[in-house]
Amino acid sequence: MEAEIEFLVLTWEIEKLKVSVGNQITVVEEQTSLVVEQEQMLNKLGEVESKAVMLKKQAEELEKYHGNVLDVEEVLQMRGRVCKFSIHSGVVVPT
Repeated sequence: MEAEIEFLVLTWEIEKLKVSVGNQITVVEEQTSLVVEQEQMLNKLGEVESKAVMLKKQAEELEKYHGNVLDVEEVLQMRGRVCKFSIHSGVVVPT
C-alpha cells in the first residue's frame, strides 16, 4: 500500500513537472517569436531611416533647383521688361 501511495505521489509530481516544463517551453517560444518580431521591426526602422535620409537629400536638391528656377524666372521677367521697353522706345536690344 505504501509503495502504491509513493507511486501515485511520484506520478502526480511528474505530471505537474510536465505541465510546468510545457509552460516554460511556451514562454520561451513566445519570447523567441517576440525577438524575431523585434528584429524585423529594427530592420524596417533601418530601411525607413535610410529612406528618410534619401528624401531629405532630395528635398535639399529640390530647394536648390527651386532657387535656380526663381532666378531664371526673374531673368525672364527682366528680359520681357527690357523687350517691352525697347519696342516702345525704338531702341534695339540684342537678345
